[in-house]
Amino acid sequence: MILISMVKVKQIRLQLKKSKMLTILKRNKTGIARLAFFVVLFLIFKMVADIQSVPQNLNTFLGPVQKVQLLDRYGTPLTMTHENKWNTSDSVVLNEIPSFLQNAFIMSEDKRFFDHSGVDYQARFHALWQNLFERRFVRGGSTISEQVVKMIHPRSRSLWTKVIEGFEAQNLEWYNNKLLILEFYLNQVPYAGNRRGVKQAALYYFNRDLETLSPKEMLALAVLVRAPSSYDLYRFPEKIDPLILNLAKKMKSNGFLDSRMFEKIKSDAPLALMPTTLTLKAPHFARMVLDQIEEQQKSGKIYTTLDGPLQTFVQKALENRLEDLTDFKVKNGAVVVLDNITHEILTWNVKGDEATKDFNAVLIPRQTGSTLKPFLYSLALDKKIITAATLIEDRPFIKKVGSGLHQYKNYSEKFYGAIPMREALGNSLNIPAVRTLEKVGVSDYLHFLKEKLSVENLTENAEFYGEGLALGSIEIPLLKMTELYSLFASEGNLISVTPFLQTHPEKSQHVFSEEASTLLAHILSDPFARAKEFGMYSVLNFNSPVAVKTGTSNDYHDAWVFAFDRGYTVGIWMGNLSRESTNGLTGGKGPALLARTIFNELHKRTPDVRGLPFSPRLQKVNICWEAGQVVQATKKCVSKEEYFLAGTTPTKDLEKKESRSGYWRLMKPTSDLKIAIDKRVPLEHQAFKFEFQKEGHPKGNAFQWILDGKIIAQTEKPSYTWSLKSGKHVLLVKILNNSVILEITQPIPFFVQE
Repeated sequence: MILISMVKVKQIRLQLKKSKMLTILKRNKTGIARLAFFVVLFLIFKMVADIQSVPQNLNTFLGPVQKVQLLDRYGTPLTMTHENKWNTSDSVVLNEIPSFLQNAFIMSEDKRFFDHSGVDYQARFHALWQNLFERRFVRGGSTISEQVVKMIHPRSRSLWTKVIEGFEAQNLEWYNNKLLILEFYLNQVPYAGNRRGVKQAALYYFNRDLETLSPKEMLALAVLVRAPSSYDLYRFPEKIDPLILNLAKKMKSNGFLDSRMFEKIKSDAPLALMPTTLTLKAPHFARMVLDQIEEQQKSGKIYTTLDGPLQTFVQKALENRLEDLTDFKVKNGAVVVLDNITHEILTWNVKGDEATKDFNAVLIPRQTGSTLKPFLYSLALDKKIITAATLIEDRPFIKKVGSGLHQYKNYSEKFYGAIPMREALGNSLNIPAVRTLEKVGVSDYLHFLKEKLSVENLTENAEFYGEGLALGSIEIPLLKMTELYSLFASEGNLISVTPFLQTHPEKSQHVFSEEASTLLAHILSDPFARAKEFGMYSVLNFNSPVAVKTGTSNDYHDAWVFAFDRGYTVGIWMGNLSRESTNGLTGGKGPALLARTIFNELHKRTPDVRGLPFSPRLQKVNICWEAGQVVQATKKCVSKEEYFLAGTTPTKDLEKKESRSGYWRLMKPTSDLKIAIDKRVPLEHQAFKFEFQKEGHPKGNAFQWILDGKIIAQTEKPSYTWSLKSGKHVLLVKILNNSVILEITQPIPFFVQE
């Protein structure tokens, strides 16, 4: 009875508790409903806040890039970059991705890809069950669309983010079709080595394009995306084969792989890795282009004007030529090839030793030497100061420089007397160039270099540069000089060159007349014009008409060659960036042969652009070189053809009259010259040679030398060697003919200092 009563008591108590709970629930059901409402509302607001917009067009989503990839004109890579957030340089359209590779990814990552609308709930539940069974995270169950969302909106992993990504994946599929999503995924899926997309992965691991991969290699690409770092073939090659085999079985069971191919995959040797390397090397050109590119480019690829096969050919030729010139102690060289029709840079070749290999020699200013002379002569032609037939004196020439003297001489130390401008330029004679500069004017030529040719860093005045401008004492980079030479092939128009394909040059400057520029090119291609110094059969005689100019700077620091025809301009520099002198290397000995080699290759490629432009407005006249006048051919003077700008054709006896007028030039001493006595040598053994230059006067004159008011000598030759005496002196000279005074020079003061 007691036990029964106790059970009843417990039942009564339970009934009382239930009745109280029901009473409480009845009394507070409105509050609980409100709480549930606010919880749901909070979750909705949080979901709305966390869900981000997805691209409505994946084709235009990527936007600007931080690092671009440069290609040559044919699409061969010049640079490799993997620093961008997205793959903007190696994208592949879906129909160019092998269907086997597409199926491998779908089977591996999302086999119901074409059936769901962004979320595969069956795969989610299966992944959840598998993770619970394994008591660790094994699968995520994410669809390809959800993986694309993860790429676009990276988040920390949690159940909540999984829900958010599901909504975003559905939105993604609302705006974009399945094929576009698959294409985006295959181009952007991350791999090890900071690579993105299947093309970059194929190059990274196998150095091959997608269509050349074997089925096993394609399966490897599909497997690697599951854990790019953990399965990286370079770090853990042993992990991949079981995974590939499992995927192959799965594809076989679903009809994407037949038994024969399955057995082949099973028996295939382990994957052979081959790191990516650039087949086309032009690092100095690439660096120059990247410096010009604005930040935040819209395209990941930029096509340049570089001709890859030609670049490789010229680079090898440059290296071989420098190797041949080892005895000349030259370590550096550079070549630029320009297309004269499109004004594009075709090659940019640099070679140096270990210490200087990274220096971009194409852009480093170097002393131009005689390569600047054609611009001086062209200016003089256009100013109608000279013609190609004008006789210019090539005799020993001494000129005052400050309080001292400078003696100008030619490279060969030969002098040819009165020589036509054509031959003076063709033989690159120094003294005629200096005399031409005197006619043009140093100030006018300096202004021309700065304003018309846009030569930079000419910051000093004309007096500072002096006659050195005629002989190329200033420094200009190879690229600029090659661009300047291309104007002779462009009928006198200086057009800026470009490294970017399918762009039009920004700047064009009319520098010379068509007549002057084409006449200058005609002279530089004339083997007879350069025969005196270079010989009739020199290396400068190319297989077709090509204008060529060599140059060598002081103390053999720089050796140049510029060559051009209608189609191309080739510029070559050789020297030492360390500023060491070479062992006597000149433009004719060093780069000239390389220029021939390059032009032979160019003419094989495009034989239709051979030859040089020539203005029809140039007037052809038969002239006598020796007399400098228009005559018919005679036994005494064989006439030769020459071309003239309109208004400059010589009339009969014009040049002869100028030659007959003549003049005297006291070469040494010059006014206020300072002569230093060498204390190491006895004074009686020290002397100074007074010297006249006689031009255009008949022979038989006598020279009376008067020093400090006293006659010290009379000579038949226009020179006298005087023993030095310290102090201030004044010299004047009387020119006599049969005791008749023809001329008395102005008194010239000079000093002899102890």
